[in-house]
Amino acid sequence: MKAILIIKNGWNDETQVKKIGLNLVEAVEQCIKLTNNQDIEIVRDKLNCFPPINERDKGKHWKTSEFWLGYSIAQYIATTFTRMFSDIDNRNQIFSSNL
Repeated sequence: MKAILIIKNGWNDETQVKKIGLNLVEAVEQCIKLTNNQDIEIVRDKLNCFPPINERDKGKHWKTSEFWLGYSIAQYIATTFTRMFSDIDNRNQIFSSNL
C-alpha cells in the first residue's frame, strides 16, 4: 500500500511514508482516498483480523483460518494494485467470493 501511495502521490522522500508507519488502517484509508478504488474498501473492514500495532511483536498463536484470512487480504491488495498498472485481473483465480 505504501508503494501505491509513493507512486500515485509522487513522493520522493520518506517523510510521508514514515507518518503512516505500521498503521494498516491509515494506509488503506489513504489508498482509498487517493485512488477512489472501491475494491480497496472491501479490505478496510477485514483489517481487524490483524493485531493492533502495539501487540504485533508479542506473538500470537494464529488459528489456521485467521492466518489464511490475513494472507488472502494481502494477496487481494496486491492483485488489486496490479490491476491499476496493467490489464491483468487474476483475482478470481486466487480468491473465493467470500473475502
